[in-house]
Order: sequence, then structure tokens, then C-alpha cells
Amino acid sequence: MANKAIQYTIYPDEKQNELCQKTFGCVRFVYNQMLSVQQDRHKAGERHLSKVDANAYCNHNLKAAYPFLKEVDKFALTNAIYHLSDGYDRFFRHIAKFPKYKRKHKAKKSYTTNFTNGNIEVGDGYIKLPKLGRIRAKIHRRPEEGWKVKSATVTQNRDDTYQVSVLFEYEAERTCATVTEETAIGCHSALYLMPISEN
Repeated sequence: MANKAIQYTIYPDEKQNELCQKTFGCVRFVYNQMLSVQQDRHKAGERHLSKVDANAYCNHNLKAAYPFLKEVDKFALTNAIYHLSDGYDRFFRHIAKFPKYKRKHKAKKSYTTNFTNGNIEVGDGYIKLPKLGRIRAKIHRRPEEGWKVKSATVTQNRDDTYQVSVLFEYEAERTCATVTEETAIGCHSALYLMPISEN
């Protein structure tokens, strides 16, 4: 299987924009909260939470303490936690620096959501996303037949324009090497020169 992303320009209305801003904020909040939790556990001599346990902590503890987290897309929060976990993994493998807290006034805001039960759809002049519903969009390209939606990343740029990158999964065609006289002779030569073991 192979993956390919197609990026679309979207035009959220006032209500959708407000929800996007809440989602951006909640994603940043959960990421920073879980970074603090992991650091506190380390200082207390407790084991590092796996991404699954960290997500369970968010669902059982953070959402109970901060009910506003329930207003936004749950997959966006899960992906924020998984992103932090990936940052820790890269740090432990010595290929990246220690994860840093996310700042509120970052020029570019984004969150990623996952496909399930038809919650993401590329339609005629719109894209459907979890919690946001149908958003007006410029559809310049459609996925090919057989492509399946995996996820979508919503981004607000520095100039306040919006884009969504939809990730598709599809079955890649397998190409077989052409057998020529040269390759066939090479194979025969290799077999001829191969030593024969005596039993």
C-alpha cells in the first residue's frame, strides 16, 4: 500500500472558524499538559507513559478536569499526544532535541484528524470534516477510484487562510523486472560459478 496527500483550500464560515480556533488551542493545551505530566513522572521516578496510556490519561483525567476539551474533535487531541510521543521516541534515539512546549502565538496552526465511519469526505465544492461538517472548498483534484481516506490535517496560515491536506491510501502497482538476454546470461553465469558443496 502507498499513501498520497492532496491539499485543498477551504473557506470555513464564522462558526467553523471559531471551532477551528478552539481545536488549535485544545491541541496545544493537551500537548503541553502531557509534556508536563511526563516530566513530573520522570522527576518522581515513575515510568514514562506510552502513547496509549497517555491518551487514556487525557480521556480520564484531563477531560474530567477541563470539560472544554470535549467540545473539539477527539482525534485531534489523540494525534497531539501521539505527536508528543513520537518526539520523545526521536529524542531517545538521539535523532532530535527534547520536546518543547508549544507557544500560543506560533505563526502556523494545525491539527490532524482521523477517518472513521465516513467523517471525512471530498465532495462537490466542499470537504466534510469531523465536528466542522461541510466546509466550502476549492476542489481542484479528486482522489482516484479505489483511494481510501486515512486522515486530514487542517492548517491556518500566517495570512489567516485555511488549507486541509487529505491523506489517501491506495494499492500501488507492482512492476516486474523485464528479463533480457543479458540478465538471463548473468543469472546462468552466476549459477555456473557457484561452488558445489560435497556431501
